[in-house]
Amino acid sequence: MDATPSADMRPLTGHGVRGIGRVTEGYVAALLAEEPAWAAEHVRLLVAPGQHVEQPPGMPQPWVTRRPGPMPQHLAPLTAWAADRWVTRGQRPAFWHITDPTRPLGPLPDDRTIVTVHDFAPLSTPALLASMRATRRLAYRRYLRLIGRARIVACGSEATAAEAHERFCVPASRIRILVPWVHADESPAQPPNGDQRPSELLLVGVSGPHKRFDLAIRTLAVLRQRGMGLDLTVAGFQTPSEGARLLALARDVGVGSEVVLLGHVKPGELSALYARSITLALSTLEGFGLTPVEAILSGGRVAAVDIPAYRDTVGEVAVFAEEATPEAVAGAVEAALATPPDPVRVTALGDRFSARACATSLRAAYEAALG
Repeated sequence: MDATPSADMRPLTGHGVRGIGRVTEGYVAALLAEEPAWAAEHVRLLVAPGQHVEQPPGMPQPWVTRRPGPMPQHLAPLTAWAADRWVTRGQRPAFWHITDPTRPLGPLPDDRTIVTVHDFAPLSTPALLASMRATRRLAYRRYLRLIGRARIVACGSEATAAEAHERFCVPASRIRILVPWVHADESPAQPPNGDQRPSELLLVGVSGPHKRFDLAIRTLAVLRQRGMGLDLTVAGFQTPSEGARLLALARDVGVGSEVVLLGHVKPGELSALYARSITLALSTLEGFGLTPVEAILSGGRVAAVDIPAYRDTVGEVAVFAEEATPEAVAGAVEAALATPPDPVRVTALGDRFSARACATSLRAAYEAALG
């Protein structure tokens, strides 16, 4: 058996404008940037054809393993499993790191697998689980079984770790926190100024039952009634039917011309949006809450509902609504408009989710798996 761990770093699909694909990319980028010698000696990546991995000078190419490209969605878990077994033949790694819940079949036994747990949104939101294709639900059930059996369960936040322990009785000895690397993307726009008053509201991601985009639109209507001249921008892919539904709701509550659906935006453009906006964080459940952290580190402000993930990540820099109602969220927006985040706390947030912190946590998880 090869003493080298292998990590599946293929691009993830179906997770919106940023989401867990962005977090996973950050893990490997941080490890290569901060621990290049250790990574070169101990880690081998699995990447898709054409996927570019920025390697430090002197890092040997053979540690990057490639496999055939993606197959149709309903076949993806099985074809990925078969291809992964083929590419690792004769090179059985010490353990396998599964990063994508839609591909929960690795080439090694479960007790030689580390699984990243991003959130439990489908379990907590019946409508979201019901909206999955049958094959996707089967893959998700396999993913849940893997959480109970894997050697290491890697969680993006303390809130997710606590839920993994409560739902699946995963002992603390098998849980590790993987600190995401979160940073502002370079933007051609003027550098963010925390004292600059935001000019709009921002939602980022794909609409779903647990994201509560409807609450954002109704909040905008309340703010408009109070004389606030704000618009709402939605960044992220929406299906045609969902986009039409959101715009119809906006018209029904009197803000039809104040809601803009941008679709997918580039990283630099998103940073510029963050910097001039109050980002709304309204989910009923998040495993980590990447969007509000990015927003703060890009120079923006955040109005959030009170859930454990948001408290854990941006509890000292966001403004929290007293309850998840349009009136209460509007009050949080007004408070965020009046007071920018404390620069000292923003700096501390950046340090907490730095490349160094991310790489240290990932290396610790891998060393724990290696025993």
